[in-house]
Amino acid sequence: FNGFGQQINRYVNCMGKGMCGTCRVLIREGAENVNPPTLTEKIQFKVPVLPDPLPKFAYAQYGESLRLACQVKVLGDIEVELGPKIDLFGENFFS
Repeated sequence: FNGFGQQINRYVNCMGKGMCGTCRVLIREGAENVNPPTLTEKIQFKVPVLPDPLPKFAYAQYGESLRLACQVKVLGDIEVELGPKIDLFGENFFS
């Protein structure tokens, strides 16, 4: 989340089970050095019936580079951006 939601994440999250989407990170470099997306990530980012739309909006903006930190196994050097901003009006969102 951005802003206020980021404060709430300290207390209300899934504790590493991949169900809340609050630990999303953007892998900038080294995507080949992490495991493939897990089933949990695919459900979190792509299934429209889950109650929280923010991870889905972020995925629509960033695609496969967006991952859940709690689900990623790092196998080598990577560069990540923590909590990437969601821009619903950005040039890439509706493309």
